Amino acid sequence: MSIFGSSFETLLPVFADNVISGGIHTYSRLLLSEGVGGLAGMAAIIFLGFRVRAAQFYILSCIGFGIGLVALSQTNWLLAAAPVIATLGTCRVVFQTMSTTLMQTLSSNEFRGRVMSLEMFSWGAAAVGGLLMGAMGQYAGVRTTLSIGGIVVTSGAVAIFLATLRSLVAPHDHSEP
Repeated sequence: MSIFGSSFETLLPVFADNVISGGIHTYSRLLLSEGVGGLAGMAAIIFLGFRVRAAQFYILSCIGFGIGLVALSQTNWLLAAAPVIATLGTCRVVFQTMSTTLMQTLSSNEFRGRVMSLEMFSWGAAAVGGLLMGAMGQYAGVRTTLSIGGIVVTSGAVAIFLATLRSLVAPHDHSEP
């Protein structure tokens, strides 16, 4: 998510200028849409609270983010791009909040600080992702790069979901060898 997802903002100025043909005002509207989506994501977390499991929110937000990136890559009109980017903002806030929540609640007290320090690597990965996505965007184009990012994010989330599901369903053999 950090490398191929969150770094999509690196491409937004070029997306606003070249794909939507709008310049700085269009770019600012896209950022506003993402912010409004982020507020909606926080509201969803606040109002749903404990009615939804953090792991479900986590996986669904990641899958939604990936699908949103693919949808954005197919958009060339501001009025269509704004709600898609708002959805990306929602999914991003939910994903990041649930990621931190899961890390803190599933870690033992003696390891929590170390685990949270590893989370900081994801922030660095987003910076590296920005470089990667920028280079890909220059070489392959913004639309293709957004599509690739969305496919990678969605595929990764589905793979994690299936692996988790398999580990919950698989019979565990606790006999000694």
